[in-house]
Amino acid sequence: MKGKLIVYLGGIRSGKSRLAEARFAHELKKLRVKPVYLATLDTKLIRKDSQMQARLLEHRNRRPASWETIEIGPHLATHAAHPAILLDGLGLWVALRNDDKPELVLAEAKAFAEGAKRKLAILVLDEVGQGGISASASARHFVDLNGRVNQVIAAAAQEVWRVDAGIAVQIR
Repeated sequence: MKGKLIVYLGGIRSGKSRLAEARFAHELKKLRVKPVYLATLDTKLIRKDSQMQARLLEHRNRRPASWETIEIGPHLATHAAHPAILLDGLGLWVALRNDDKPELVLAEAKAFAEGAKRKLAILVLDEVGQGGISASASARHFVDLNGRVNQVIAAAAQEVWRVDAGIAVQIR
């Protein structure tokens, strides 16, 4: 199988996840591999957050039961070995690593991208840098790190789609 790394990049509720899921399902029809959904949300962290639980359920209900779901936690690069990957919400992974040294986070993202581009990999990236500069140092750090991780992933991708209001425009 020839590898294909495809990125859907957009803001919250832009429609990027739905488009990525549909593309993944379409690409899977051409392959005979076990699909893996890499979840970046740690469900233990949202036990008391009914809104996040509802969002999680919405995403789960859209996916076929045949897609294995793996919560990746802080470790990303080891999951590039799966033959067909849909990773949704790379920004949440960045948030989990926000206190780590940026060079370590970027190195892991690059290692993941290098492995993933040899497989079928569709990644949903969160665009968070469209607003003004935050007064919070932690928020600025996250926005900067997330943007740099997005750049690493996009540089390795064969296709990059920008999603706004449910409409995808190919930018690579």
